[in-house]
Amino acid sequence: MASNYPTVELLALPALIKPEIKTGIVPRNEELYNFLKRHPNRTDEALADLGIADTPSASISPGDLVPAINGKPMINDVVELKYNKQGQKACRFELRRGGGDWVKVGDPTESTFIDETPSIDGKPEKREYRGVYLKGNKPFGQYSQILTIYTTP
Repeated sequence: MASNYPTVELLALPALIKPEIKTGIVPRNEELYNFLKRHPNRTDEALADLGIADTPSASISPGDLVPAINGKPMINDVVELKYNKQGQKACRFELRRGGGDWVKVGDPTESTFIDETPSIDGKPEKREYRGVYLKGNKPFGQYSQILTIYTTP
């Protein structure tokens, strides 16, 4: 014999309101930064704990900017170079071989740069690279530490 089960009335779910989602982490971080900076109950100590205090001692003068560069050799004398942008638009890479003069190899605006300078006599060679930031196609700031790379023909 079948038993009668009680009937249950299902309630309608409330309408789901989705907040506007911004694409990318940068707009979200800027929004959060501005919210915290302008909040009426903020304190300088709380902002300092979050690492967003704008103190004069924390600012870096443009003359003190130094790019950090790294790279790796690839086949056919190609060298891949990278730099940290630190909000700058471009970095000039210079090359020195055998203790000679520094020669400009490129002014990339992307953090990855491929140097296709051929080696002398098609043999492996020791290359030294350095970088400096550019502003209006003119170098500014300090030169990076010298990066030594051995090429593979």
